[in-house]
Amino acid sequence: KHPDYDAIVLVRIITGPMIAYFLQRFIFAPNVPCDEKRDLDLIITQILSGLE
Repeated sequence: KHPDYDAIVLVRIITGPMIAYFLQRFIFAPNVPCDEKRDLDLIITQILSGLE
């Protein structure tokens, strides 16, 4: 059963992993090779686990 989320909580749950990915990928380690599909799958997993 999912708790009732306020709109701001949903924004945090969704944007947190996306911001972390952006910072890692484009600011802190732009030259590090990455597997974009794996990274996006991880973001989706993090968002879904935050919604549980």
